[in-house]
Amino acid sequence: RGLSQIDAYMLSEKDYIKAGALLGIGIVNSGVRNDCDPALALLADHAMHSTSIFRVGANMGLGLAYAGSSNEQVQETLMPVLEDSKSNMEVLGVTALALGQTFVGTCNGEVAQAITQVIMNKASEKPDDLKNSHARNL
Repeated sequence: RGLSQIDAYMLSEKDYIKAGALLGIGIVNSGVRNDCDPALALLADHAMHSTSIFRVGANMGLGLAYAGSSNEQVQETLMPVLEDSKSNMEVLGVTALALGQTFVGTCNGEVAQAITQVIMNKASEKPDDLKNSHARNL
């Protein structure tokens, strides 16, 4: 029932409303386990969107929907975001937070290494980015 109500907001012409709808999809699917994975199907397309606010909404939605699940498909969806040079610090921070929520307590070495690599790359290439408030999520 919740997804059908949120779907109306996905048709909005305003980016922030659409991004909020993406986040809402994650919230509605939080803790819900379904074989068809509606949250992944709806949010994965926006994880690498050209508009950063869509990336933020979709990636945070994925983190909320799959918190504690250790879902490998979420990892496959979010890891390229960390490696994308077009990702700003807000997107990187939210994506790292979403990966942390998804793999909490698992000691996933790939996720830890990817986040560490982002920090090291930023420190050597753009050290001022690490002063950004979103860097603390890394």
